[in-house]
Amino acid sequence: MAEFPGAEVVLQETELVRHKAALREPERLAAELRATDPDLLDVLSRCRLRLVSGAATAGPLTLRPAFDTHTAGSQYAVLDTPDGPLVFAGDNVSAYENVEGSAVRKGPIPVGSLNGPVPNWLALADDLIAVVARDTSRIIPFHDDEVWHRYPTITFPDGLRVAALTPATPLPRPPH
Repeated sequence: MAEFPGAEVVLQETELVRHKAALREPERLAAELRATDPDLLDVLSRCRLRLVSGAATAGPLTLRPAFDTHTAGSQYAVLDTPDGPLVFAGDNVSAYENVEGSAVRKGPIPVGSLNGPVPNWLALADDLIAVVARDTSRIIPFHDDEVWHRYPTITFPDGLRVAALTPATPLPRPPH
């Protein structure tokens, strides 16, 4: 957050409430802490925080809750573009395989790190797939290198990659 001092953090209130409860009983509620940065409260104390309960907006994004999936107050973001919506699923989708299945298993495959019940995540996967009208390439899993193959990408000398997710997205010029 130090790099983005003017940024607003929009967080589901449930996420914060459950995190604080887990801090009070870390042995009993270890799963709640597993998916959260240990210094979350310190980070949040230094930013512009907006707590929400359910769907919300943040600039051009529509935020939708995904309660009790990856975390208690997980959420994902939808960006409407002229080409159709893009879904930024956060840690709710780690790889395209989660929403596309694999050669071995057809249909959604749950994320490896869930704190909620699998049926909750499967319902979320169905929602995500419906939002993009079954075009799962429009669900962006932040941890999948496949993003760099599906979208035009520039790789900088330090390894940083930037992908153009829409035809209107200008790619930056790599430094010389």
